[in-house]
Amino acid sequence: MMNAEGSDKGIGRHNYTLLYNFMLQTRRLEVHNVLEVGIGKNHPDILYNMGPSGRPEASLRGWRNYFSNASIFGADIDKRILFSESRISTFYVDQSQQETIHHLFENFEHIRFDLLIDDGLHTYEANATLLTNSFNKMANRGLYIIEDIEMAQQNLRRYDVLFSDRGIDGFMIQIPHSSNSYDNCMAWFGG
Repeated sequence: MMNAEGSDKGIGRHNYTLLYNFMLQTRRLEVHNVLEVGIGKNHPDILYNMGPSGRPEASLRGWRNYFSNASIFGADIDKRILFSESRISTFYVDQSQQETIHHLFENFEHIRFDLLIDDGLHTYEANATLLTNSFNKMANRGLYIIEDIEMAQQNLRRYDVLFSDRGIDGFMIQIPHSSNSYDNCMAWFGG
């Protein structure tokens, strides 16, 4: 589904879909609210963009297909790619700014997320700021995932300290990839 929509979560830069399916297949019908921060910006004036051939919003459409009972929410720093269509709504957020994260969650006052994915700015600082200000928005048995973590040992140690300091249980996994040894790493936590 992710390949069909043009998402890099499938075959290409990342190969996350096998792990996602393995971990989520038995819960597909139980997932009702999904939030993905970082929805695939492709404008070159925005850091951590996918380049001109990237397809913004691709993974949101993939999640809509995978989770047939879910409302899909997305958020991104690039306001030009925000959109709305059946079962998908998107919002602005700069995940490095605590204030915009709080403003984002004002849109979801009574919603708790079964799945929250950080696929945004891909820096330790941005990941830590989003995690600190959004982990409490998880549903019972919810999952929080950080994608595209740089695999340098010094960087991974920073994440280990962040997670242990906050008492968050989960795991980080470096997924073997034939051409990506830089950031093909994910962190998974239960809410």
